[in-house]
Amino acid sequence: MALTWQPTSGAQFSGGYAREKQEGPPPVIDYRVEGQPRLTFHVKMPDREPIAAPVESVVGGRRHGLSFLFRLQELEGTPLARPALIEARYLHHSTSGDLALSPGFPTEKPASYETAMGIVLSPGFEKKCLGCHGSPLHDRTGQAGVRCEECHGAGQPHLQALAKGRPSAGILDPRKLSNEKKIELCAQCHAGFSELVDPLPQDVLISNQATALRLSECYIQSGQGFSCLNCHDPHRNSRRDDPVHVKTCLGCHSTGLERAACPVNSKDGCIDCHMPTVTQGSFPLADHWIRVHPEKASSSSPRRNIARSRVVPRRLFLKILVVRDRAEAESLREQLLKGASFFALAREHSLDPSAPEGGFLGEMWVDKMDRALAAAASRLAHGETSEVIPSRGQFVILQRLPRDFRWQAIALEEEASALKAKGLLEEAIEKYQQALQLSPHFLRALVFLGVSYGEKGEKERAIAALEQAAYLFPNDPSAHYNLGIAYGAAGRAAEEIRSYRRAIELEPDLAPAYINLGAALLSSGQAGAAVEVFERALQVNPLSATLYYNLGLARQEQGKMEEADRAFLLAGKIDTKYR
Repeated sequence: MALTWQPTSGAQFSGGYAREKQEGPPPVIDYRVEGQPRLTFHVKMPDREPIAAPVESVVGGRRHGLSFLFRLQELEGTPLARPALIEARYLHHSTSGDLALSPGFPTEKPASYETAMGIVLSPGFEKKCLGCHGSPLHDRTGQAGVRCEECHGAGQPHLQALAKGRPSAGILDPRKLSNEKKIELCAQCHAGFSELVDPLPQDVLISNQATALRLSECYIQSGQGFSCLNCHDPHRNSRRDDPVHVKTCLGCHSTGLERAACPVNSKDGCIDCHMPTVTQGSFPLADHWIRVHPEKASSSSPRRNIARSRVVPRRLFLKILVVRDRAEAESLREQLLKGASFFALAREHSLDPSAPEGGFLGEMWVDKMDRALAAAASRLAHGETSEVIPSRGQFVILQRLPRDFRWQAIALEEEASALKAKGLLEEAIEKYQQALQLSPHFLRALVFLGVSYGEKGEKERAIAALEQAAYLFPNDPSAHYNLGIAYGAAGRAAEEIRSYRRAIELEPDLAPAYINLGAALLSSGQAGAAVEVFERALQVNPLSATLYYNLGLARQEQGKMEEADRAFLLAGKIDTKYR
């Protein structure tokens, strides 16, 4: 059984357990967790009465930290829209024994009880969370944590087989599954709480290791050649220095297999370079998105021809340039070899539909490509440009993108976002555009480019960028949510409302989309529909001051003053700016 749950009366909380934390700058917020007579979480905002709630569950393992879950029924005597199960902002750090900010929580000092308490678990989130971390109170079996049945199937058939002297029957043995099926088992707990669209490495760092592994080039190019079980024994904690980790890597990347030898170190040290530890707050987290890290460039060993991969790729990232005349194609190739921009030449000369995006084809699966183009592309190393390829009466040049093209784009996007945070919108927009030249199908850069145009007052450009994001990534709620904002700024109310509804359809827990949808409905004279939206949203997050305040406005519009006053009262208790 995985130790994903701890009793609130366990040894680590006995003997008068009491921990305190202050969060500044002044005036500070006071936090306290104490274990007598019952484990209780306390929060005190400046100039407010302290809030205390009994801890319902303690989740996590003893290796890193233990998170506190408490349920809040009311606030200063006023019942919430529903009892809220909250993951406390501060947890018990196993190494120091003190309270520490929980990984993934915002680092800014909270301005209201909504964020000072922690994170409210929506009903769906709560079910998923307690499915892996639940205490016996939440499970009819009376067992806590991840049980044998989660990976091995129902136990009764196995017991019956044992009684008949067949100890290997009636039980699922994960070792006999395909690698993809093995990862699916692990993904029950280690694939986050919702499907991510075009994720970045930091998006899959916490509780999303299965997703990160599936995104790794090693996993893809090896044809799903390994799984979590190559490195992890599910019945015990893994050691970072376990030799089995390197053994897994050397199954493909050793001098004995010259087609894919590592040019830096073909014997050991794989994990520190390709799965480095990332520290969030005071917690070390293993990055399971296996890749070459440009920031860890090494000059310890020169690259050798032996290190050039001889693996026939399954997937490539490509650019294409197509013209009708061979002489023109040869001339363009010469320019490319001399350092000319593929992006610029493709936009000016290429006949391919990808020309507006600088010839960017993006992800291409070799077995689905034209045979001649696939053969030429498969011979390319990262960053190389092909010979001119005759194809159906035209002439084609392919370029395989550099290994780190996406990471270069991410670095530019991060620079852009830093500029945007300083209010330097012109400079930010230029950086976002540079990121999109490297990776035109980069969701976050597209969305933030559109948002930046909107903040700059360029409404049509904002809409164009966000429509492109929603077109390329139709299942991403953030693209539709921000597109709704852009439509609203342009006075296109019907499209605004439709975009928010689509965002909520994709992510039913997206509280900001409910807030904006309700406000748009209220502005268009649909107070009843707005009330329905706000009340539905409060079932997602019953600790949102903005939702209560907007519900009060909608009830006021309906002439239902008693209900409006009750909503306004709760809004003010959660966040004093609404008083």
